[in-house]
Amino acid sequence: MMKTYVSTCSCAVVFILLLTPRSAFGATYASDLTLLSKTTTSLSISWTVASDNTTADYYIITVDDSSNARVQTVNITDLTLNNFMFTSLEQAKAYTFTLTTYDSDNAEIGSDTLRVSTVYDTWNTKAIIAMAIAGFIVLSLLGAKVIATCWNPDKSQEKWKKEVLVVKQREKEEKRRRKPAVSNDTTEEDLDDNSNLQI
Repeated sequence: MMKTYVSTCSCAVVFILLLTPRSAFGATYASDLTLLSKTTTSLSISWTVASDNTTADYYIITVDDSSNARVQTVNITDLTLNNFMFTSLEQAKAYTFTLTTYDSDNAEIGSDTLRVSTVYDTWNTKAIIAMAIAGFIVLSLLGAKVIATCWNPDKSQEKWKKEVLVVKQREKEEKRRRKPAVSNDTTEEDLDDNSNLQI
């Protein structure tokens, strides 16, 4: 009778053990997510590793933005690793990190969550670079124009002389139109020339 009772109890214990999740037997998971450092485009986090490496098999870290869109996913098989840096993030934006520990059967043992934001770049580096490039282009064009003017001074002077001659020619033609001729063959300018000769 006693043997039957012990046998029945043993079967019951085995059955309960088979149905009970591994995490109930003290299997720990990675936790205590902490921010190590941050920049405008990166966030570095750390955590306390799972103490029961015989049960825990790997970690998965997911990164979601403020709209709950999945940004990055990292699979970590080295259970001794306790930190990771995430890059290619956007400045002044909040991100949620979720570190989940799984066993060899891909069953979740436990997870931890951390919400942090990247740094806001008060100097707005991209805008400064764009302005610097635009300023360099403008200065280059002005410099090229000044050099071209200094290199060909005669060309500019000739152009100015031609413009002056054109203006004088137009003034002379305008005078001829306004004043009637003294005779059919003699103009006022001819009379002026003759008077100058007589003097």
